[in-house]
Amino acid sequence: MDQLFATIRNCVSQDINQVKQAEASIAVFEKQPNFYTSVLNFYFNQQLDVSTRYMSLLILKNGIDKYWRKNLNNSINPEEKKVLKNKLLESFNEPVEQLATQYAVIISKIARLDCPDDWQELLPLLLQRINSTDDLEQKRSLQILVQVVKSLATKRFHQDRMMFEQFTSNLFDFIVNMWNGFTGLYFQNIQSNQQLSICENNLTKAILALKIARKLTIHGFQKPSQNSQPIAFLKMIFERLKDLLECRLLIKSSAYISLLETHEKFILKHLKILIQFQEFHRLAFIDFAPYVLEMSFNYVFFEGTSFIFEGNKLTMPNFVIHCLNLIKGYLLNSSCNIYSSATETDSNLTEVLKNFFTSERLGYIVEKLLTHYFLLTPIDIEEWENDPETFVSDEGGDSWKYNLRSCTEAFFMALFHKYSSILCQHLKVYVQKSQEIQLSSNSDPHDILIKESIYNAIGLVAFHLFDDIDFDSWFSSQLLNELKLHEPNFKVLRRRIIWMIAQWSGVKFSKSLRPALYEACLELLQRNEDIVVRLTAAKTLKTVLEDFDFCAEQYIEFLEPSFTLLFNLLKEAKECDTKMNVLYVMAFIVEKMSLSIKIQASNLIGYLPLLWNEGIEHNMLRIAIISAILQIIKAIDEIPEQVTPFIYQVIEVSTNVNDPSTVYLLDEGLELWLVVVQYSPHPNDALIKLCDNLIPIIEKSTLNLRTCLFIMQAYILLCPELYLQKYGKELIQQCQYLMKDIRTEGIVTICKLFISIIRIQPTYAIELLHSVMIDIIKNLLDDTDYLTVKQIYLQVVVRYFLANQMALSHILEEIQMENSFQKFLSIWINTMPNVTQNEDKKLLAIGLCSLLTISNDIIFENFSVIVINVYETLCDIMRQDSEDGEEVDSLILNEQAEVDAMCDFDEGYENRTPHYDRYRLMCLKDCVHKIVLKEYLQNQLISLKGLVGDEKYVNMLKTIDPTIHKLLYNYVNTMVPIVN
Repeated sequence: MDQLFATIRNCVSQDINQVKQAEASIAVFEKQPNFYTSVLNFYFNQQLDVSTRYMSLLILKNGIDKYWRKNLNNSINPEEKKVLKNKLLESFNEPVEQLATQYAVIISKIARLDCPDDWQELLPLLLQRINSTDDLEQKRSLQILVQVVKSLATKRFHQDRMMFEQFTSNLFDFIVNMWNGFTGLYFQNIQSNQQLSICENNLTKAILALKIARKLTIHGFQKPSQNSQPIAFLKMIFERLKDLLECRLLIKSSAYISLLETHEKFILKHLKILIQFQEFHRLAFIDFAPYVLEMSFNYVFFEGTSFIFEGNKLTMPNFVIHCLNLIKGYLLNSSCNIYSSATETDSNLTEVLKNFFTSERLGYIVEKLLTHYFLLTPIDIEEWENDPETFVSDEGGDSWKYNLRSCTEAFFMALFHKYSSILCQHLKVYVQKSQEIQLSSNSDPHDILIKESIYNAIGLVAFHLFDDIDFDSWFSSQLLNELKLHEPNFKVLRRRIIWMIAQWSGVKFSKSLRPALYEACLELLQRNEDIVVRLTAAKTLKTVLEDFDFCAEQYIEFLEPSFTLLFNLLKEAKECDTKMNVLYVMAFIVEKMSLSIKIQASNLIGYLPLLWNEGIEHNMLRIAIISAILQIIKAIDEIPEQVTPFIYQVIEVSTNVNDPSTVYLLDEGLELWLVVVQYSPHPNDALIKLCDNLIPIIEKSTLNLRTCLFIMQAYILLCPELYLQKYGKELIQQCQYLMKDIRTEGIVTICKLFISIIRIQPTYAIELLHSVMIDIIKNLLDDTDYLTVKQIYLQVVVRYFLANQMALSHILEEIQMENSFQKFLSIWINTMPNVTQNEDKKLLAIGLCSLLTISNDIIFENFSVIVINVYETLCDIMRQDSEDGEEVDSLILNEQAEVDAMCDFDEGYENRTPHYDRYRLMCLKDCVHKIVLKEYLQNQLISLKGLVGDEKYVNMLKTIDPTIHKLLYNYVNTMVPIVN
């Protein structure tokens, strides 16, 4: 016991070595019987310090997660479980809040696994103690019930759901009455000026009861619309919200000001119930639409704003967020999609919204949004000044759930989508108003903020205003001039204007005005401009260049200055996210202007090593750097010599599975690696050394197998002998292992790699692929694979056969399968008609022709079928020559011919890369593109005739169908006599 106590004390030591030793000891102790009983006893010892008692609870909590379930190794035995549960129920009067919380979590974890069958006494005892007259015991019992209900609500099996629903029906009224009672007591305490501790105590209990009621309401009723309990509770919430807001005003002007934060959280928890009920029970919540709309409109836009505003300052932004999200939920749910028909309930909601959102009310909402909620606040301006890069960052995602500006903008767009025709007319009035406001250096700051707010609204709903605003005229006559107002107080307007133009650029913006926009962006990217404006201008530039109508010729004159200005912005930015965003803009310009970017790209890539070192703790920045390098290499058609070692270092770090950053960088690193190998004119030691990372990547996961195989194929083309001698055996072993348990796509890709090896190094491939060829031929003879796999296997075997006929014969002997060659030839012949690619079909036909000169009775017996398959291939590949009208083999390549880089590997290559040249050279030497099939057939028939003699040869020809024989005569007419 003393040893265990010392171990637990060491767990909270400041010495890391003692902590590690203690953790190792705990791992041994926890498997012993009654260990957790002893740990719990340490917690109950009030004489011990809080940290030791807290650690005891943590050890017990972790043990429940690991060993409480039945049938686990070293699971806690039933007797000890019973002792633990009994001890846990002995006392609910822990005075330390932190310990009480962990105590409640422990009971809830056991309850999730054992309730109700194996711990029937828990819930009745909890309810009994909740009614206790002891204040602390009552509070702790509520805390435990909160955790228990929260835990039980997460169970998803049908039986568990039914149990929780039964539990809810028994408990719901009791909890609601408790919430209502404690809330009422809290109000009475405030009104009668009771002691602060009494008020705080009742408020805390009311919050705990409300938390329980929320879980029961959301998860305890399968069809809440058919049950009066949750409906009545929700109606009470609307009533209580009014009381709570009124009480809030009283608290702010009284001695209870310290309760304000907790009181506001209590209000928000009521709204959270409504939000979640709308999310989980949409149809049932539609009946509350009139309540929600009236309440939200009143408090957010109308007379009730006095409860949440002090003058023009909003004091409860989260209250507004919840209210607007409730309305937005109705707006979005009222639009039936094409896959579902409108129900009666949906129709009722549509009618309620139509009656509520009158033109007058919509106009009032727009006015409040533009003149209050969209306005930049002093807090916004302060954040702009103190932390500009954070201010300009685009939160995106679900920020509308917690950010007021994002929420109001999302609400405005949802409202506009629903009532665009009415709101367009209201918004046009503000557009005209903004155009009438003439700004000067002495303009009222409020006028500037109003304009900024209006421009924000116009940008958000640009698509809906397409027919209502002549944006080209507005841009030319006013917006350009306002962008030239350089006084510091106009920076908020400059930023908003350039942002708004970006929103309109893809909606309605003339191509002829693009140069003026580019010039405006460059002006706002100057070093003397505010950094928030500069970053917004950079984003606008990227948005405009993304447009479908982008014309590269128009941008050429702006290319060099824009790149210089962005480069300066990149160096001046401090935050990782900012650098990453600017880098993405620059990389995008490189991609769009690839033909004119060489000088600017060299400047950027020279800076990237410094940026890479700065981003050692910022993997997302490093991803952006890798993407930029990739775009630059593709743009300038070469690997910049001055940073080649740096690029190799980037590939090494991003593809080394032992480096933690690989989790983030691997995909982009492999893509860069592939491009680097493809653009490399010659191999070098550093480039070859990178291959040490390839096999470990495949061994760890097959997620990137496809790209890894592409890289291997690129190396095989770059330096076949060097690469295969060093890595070939390990590569083949790994591929052979993978082929046993991989999808069809993976098998095909691996086999295409084998084909490349045979095509480039046929002699060495015979030995290298020997073991895997045995597996391939066995699988082929089993004849159980999909047709696609069978075809690719056949191509590999035929390539292997053409490289060395005796090697294939030896493999068939090694397999020791009866009639193996006969089965193989039968599969070969039967598969050929299903081959669709002409290159693949010709390869198989060449292989069949090669068989004709082998003295083998099986081949001679199948002579007619072989010839027919070759003839059908000739019909597919022969094309009429445009010059002399003769039929020629369409797959023959000359020195000037271009090749389809996707025919052998499913990865297209840029035809200007060294890799493409290597691939093309391989194709020019390949039998499919070098051998004229009809001439090869003719020569093989001559050799066959010499091998078997004239008489047998003629008899063999007679086995061919006469119709096919006559047609075949058109291709080999000098060597195939007509047989009557």
